Amino acid sequence: MVMSADHLIEREADFRQAVAAGIPAAQHLPVIVLGGAKPTTLPEEWTRLGAIKAGEPESALLNPGLHQVVAFVEKPDLRDARNMIEENRGDWYWNMGLFFFRISTMEKALKACQPSMYKTYIDMVQALKKDPELKASELYRKFPEKIRNPSRHANHPANRVGNTIDYAVLTPLLQLGHPPVRCAVVTSFPPWVDVGHYETIAKIATRNQRDRQGNILIGNSEARRGVRNSTIVADPGESIVVEGDIKDSVISQANGRLLLISKRYLNEIRQVTDMSNQHEGELLVKGRDAHNVRRIGEGSTVVFAYGVSNIEVEVNGKKTIVRAAARRATLSGPPRASDRKFRRAKNLGLLKRAV
Repeated sequence: MVMSADHLIEREADFRQAVAAGIPAAQHLPVIVLGGAKPTTLPEEWTRLGAIKAGEPESALLNPGLHQVVAFVEKPDLRDARNMIEENRGDWYWNMGLFFFRISTMEKALKACQPSMYKTYIDMVQALKKDPELKASELYRKFPEKIRNPSRHANHPANRVGNTIDYAVLTPLLQLGHPPVRCAVVTSFPPWVDVGHYETIAKIATRNQRDRQGNILIGNSEARRGVRNSTIVADPGESIVVEGDIKDSVISQANGRLLLISKRYLNEIRQVTDMSNQHEGELLVKGRDAHNVRRIGEGSTVVFAYGVSNIEVEVNGKKTIVRAAARRATLSGPPRASDRKFRRAKNLGLLKRAV
């Protein structure tokens, strides 16, 4: 059983019952069993998860609650998500990142879908049998971090994706005419919250983690006057203070990295990961629409800025201060005539109000 660690599951008894429904098929049949949860009707949320289309229940799967998977789409784009929502008749489910399978079953699937990775896997198994773990770790590095997106045309700009079970196995497996193993889905899982995305933190934050300005504060974090509608997350042992006119942002510190990102760009969060790989060794990395961002102070914390402007980050060991910086003038020399005219009109207006 493989399960992601970023789930909030409140109906534990129902969850255990759903797990029990999927185990027999995975134990006794060449089947990869997935956990499915009922989706919302928000297209933006569909783009962050895998979507599973279930067929009719099959008694051959050893449990009437199991359905054969007839389609799987990993992180559909907005257009596809809208089409899937429109056609949904209760047969589309979100992939919970929960899988049941025997090792032999997954080996067959990997061999059929990713022959080169399967060979590397077999070499690792043989190396481990002979004990040299160092050799096995060297072989593990042969697995690519990115692979071609099997659900898109090879010339598509987004044709490179993370090497995950969703892209490497599930998507191509369901495209095979005669797959060596089948996929099934348990559709009885209770509602759950995927906390692997910053937007979902708002759904589970407690009253004590919220302030009157609409901020959510996790860990040793503080939002001072002027900060509004932002999510601030500090790792244990770290502290973050945010001050000034900063709004609608996510500020998160973990593992020696500080992320500053506008909430408008959260769907592009994976591009920040790509930035970190491309700018290794830099202490300040600015991505799309990041302007006038400055890093000062001592320490090794790396700052990633994405979609934010006029920000100053002061790093002092375990304490970080993020403040709104005054907008700097872009022109030097005497004021332009239009500037002087504007100021005279503004001052005149102030005098009229004073009178």
